[in-house]
Amino acid sequence: MTTPPSVTILWFRNDLRIHDNEALSRAIQFSEKNKSKLLPLYVFDDRQFTTSRVGNFIRSGPIRTKFLIESVEDLRNNFKKIGSNLMIKQGRPETIIGNLKSQVDIKGIFAQQEVGSEELNVDRAVKKKTPHFELVWMHTLLHPQDLHNVDPDNVPGIFTSFRRKVETNFQVRPPIDSPTDLSNTSLQNLGEEFWGQLPSVQDLIHEEEQRVDTRKVLDCKGGETEALKRVDSYIWKSNALGTYKETRDIMIGENSSSKFSPWLSLGCISPRLLYKQIKEYEKKVKANESTYWMVFELLWRDYFRFWGSNIGDNMFKVSGVRKYNNKYEKPTWSRNESDLKTWIRGETGYPVVDANMREIALTGWMSNRGRQIVASFLAKIMKMDWRLGAEYFESQLIDYDVTSNWCNWMYQAGVGNDPRDRVFNPIKQARDYDPHGEYIKKWLPELKNVPEDCIACPWKMSEQQQRASHCVIGDDYPKPIAFVPEPNKMAKRKPPKSK
Repeated sequence: MTTPPSVTILWFRNDLRIHDNEALSRAIQFSEKNKSKLLPLYVFDDRQFTTSRVGNFIRSGPIRTKFLIESVEDLRNNFKKIGSNLMIKQGRPETIIGNLKSQVDIKGIFAQQEVGSEELNVDRAVKKKTPHFELVWMHTLLHPQDLHNVDPDNVPGIFTSFRRKVETNFQVRPPIDSPTDLSNTSLQNLGEEFWGQLPSVQDLIHEEEQRVDTRKVLDCKGGETEALKRVDSYIWKSNALGTYKETRDIMIGENSSSKFSPWLSLGCISPRLLYKQIKEYEKKVKANESTYWMVFELLWRDYFRFWGSNIGDNMFKVSGVRKYNNKYEKPTWSRNESDLKTWIRGETGYPVVDANMREIALTGWMSNRGRQIVASFLAKIMKMDWRLGAEYFESQLIDYDVTSNWCNWMYQAGVGNDPRDRVFNPIKQARDYDPHGEYIKKWLPELKNVPEDCIACPWKMSEQQQRASHCVIGDDYPKPIAFVPEPNKMAKRKPPKSK
């Protein structure tokens, strides 16, 4: 009887890269010490392809699922280049790993530390399958042990307080070098059946792959290889980092913002590597508000990760962490299905909202400014249960990240800790951030002939203007779904510069 090989499993989740992967580094060291072979593993967890709790959306829609598949495929290819491979399975990790025990002798399992309650439940189940289970914190720029002025288990409820504290003693660990040859520690002479096949979109969600609209802002393909290309293109080739602060709110254009978030969400790019690149740019080119602001945005991402870990499942409750009293009146949230579909289809009658909703449905992407606008509109103006919006974003966004998505929605819905309860006026937002209507007309071609002074609120056109523009309100473009008062004055904010 053949003795099963001893293995150390490196279980990938949202860390789909070889560079700066501390779990990979520790797994290699452990396998060498215990004279076991390294077995990289990715499991397409079937729970991630079911329907959501509140809105009954598929949790990972076709575009997002395709981006994930591309990222896993690239990870396998990169392992093959250094003499190893990646096992790919479908099912539940705890079941897959349990079944592997009949084929291999599992000495230990290494994985990235996650913070969501679902992931933590899976961790507990997997831990029972091995004598050594080690989780490694890797998703953030700052390591919890380096938050010298902040307790990672009790972070401030306000981002500004968190930022000021961490900036007084700012420490980012250097990225870990990538392994160049794993042939000595890899499993050899095993057939393709052992390693598993890459599934298709239809295999996972029983829907056809969705063709991404040609108007997409960026040709965004999943994987570490593409992530590193994007970093090189944005920071060095285009020099776009130097104007990031001025252009980041533009809703149109490949380099208007970094677009790093799709790869950050799946861990195809390390935030610590990004930080190193930013610091090199400051030395070789220039340090300015834009380079600081890029780090500032990475800190926002960190903050949501730490705070989301602190609040747990409150992140998914309609009241969030808001304590209602005389100061904060408890709202009544609607779940009107017809109104929700109107918002999703981009038929609210407010062009800046509708254009953004068309973009996310057709490309899986929306700018940060757009997300703020449409989230505020759903929660504050339509007064819909904000979790419906959060779940829809989870289904659609190629850069979906559990804490960034849900904490941002809490923030916009006014159920987070932030004492300011803001509302984004869609008319003002369109005038501020799309003053000439370029973005709106790109995604709403029915408004292409609307005069510039009416593009934010086309219902203000006269009947004659509507006929001349071939845009009759109520026929060619919907009437507003809700009343929003027009701002009394034109915004003093200068429009962001096009790039």
